[in-house]
Amino acid sequence: MANQQIQKSNNGQHNSNLTPLQQKQLSFKKTFEKALPAITEVLPKHLDAERMFRVYLMAIQQSPGILDCVPVSVIGAVLRAAQFGLSLETVTGEAYIIPRRSKHANNQKVANFQIGYKGLIKLAKQGDPRLLDIFAYPVFENDDFEYTLGLNPNISVHKPAASGARGKLVYAYAIAVWDNYRRFRVVDPDEIADAMRSAGGTDKDDSPWRTHTPSMWCKTALLRLCSQMSLRSDVALTIARDGSDGTQLLREHAQQGSSNTSAHARTLLADLGVGAEVEDVGDEEEQSGDALGQVAARVEKQLEEKRAHAAEPLIGTAANPVVQAVERDREQAAQPQRAQRRRASES
Repeated sequence: MANQQIQKSNNGQHNSNLTPLQQKQLSFKKTFEKALPAITEVLPKHLDAERMFRVYLMAIQQSPGILDCVPVSVIGAVLRAAQFGLSLETVTGEAYIIPRRSKHANNQKVANFQIGYKGLIKLAKQGDPRLLDIFAYPVFENDDFEYTLGLNPNISVHKPAASGARGKLVYAYAIAVWDNYRRFRVVDPDEIADAMRSAGGTDKDDSPWRTHTPSMWCKTALLRLCSQMSLRSDVALTIARDGSDGTQLLREHAQQGSSNTSAHARTLLADLGVGAEVEDVGDEEEQSGDALGQVAARVEKQLEEKRAHAAEPLIGTAANPVVQAVERDREQAAQPQRAQRRRASES
């Protein structure tokens, strides 16, 4: 008993010697350790769970702004990164946790999960195993750049101007490459302005729209291109939810039915005092049933419609394969009429 009192006294003395930042780091570490089973469950099997856990913890502890966020939102953002094996280290450019104040959290800071430029490329390749490559480039006003749309879309030339003399940004474009065709998407300043308005916080000095402007233009082009691609439904949903509050992402994990991931997420929500809100997600998102499952099903239906109806923009190929298929159908339909006319003329 005396030893326990001494230990408590020593712990109190030790904690009192910590700086406010160190106290936040220690407190968050204890909370974050509860998420280890969930992170282990969702991580791709080829990744070392303990190592990735340390990487995530270090990335968070080195960002004081994240430590001020509601803990459940941070854990939700980390789980979404872990689900696809995305790193949160700034140097990798794969994914970020962005603190923002939220009216839904009584104006407290919440962690928003944001996909980086390189993370978007990684996700696209995970979402479509047939995809050979996907990349993007910024275009400046002094570059030589020409593209056309229509039945045979094409980027005919992009010759960058000399370094230091390229002028201001005017376009960005993304290209996806498969075995027998390619497609692209160009974004202009109007679309960039729309993306910035949707993102919010772009007027801050540390906003990536200010610090990494060309990369954000390229990311916007990639997002627009990915929305036209037939990606796996969970990947498509994650891309569509770019910039979402981590709390809602954790709730979505909790709504995935009876899987281990769902059980871990529900336990986390309960431990962090928001377990009761899990039952309300159906009302907020879909009014009934499994919110994530219904959204994913809706995305999958949209993808099926695109597969059936969307023409694929090509670069450097003779013709669009969808257009070619239509022409073949027309040719086959016209053959009986031609044969009948030949017989009539011969008789």
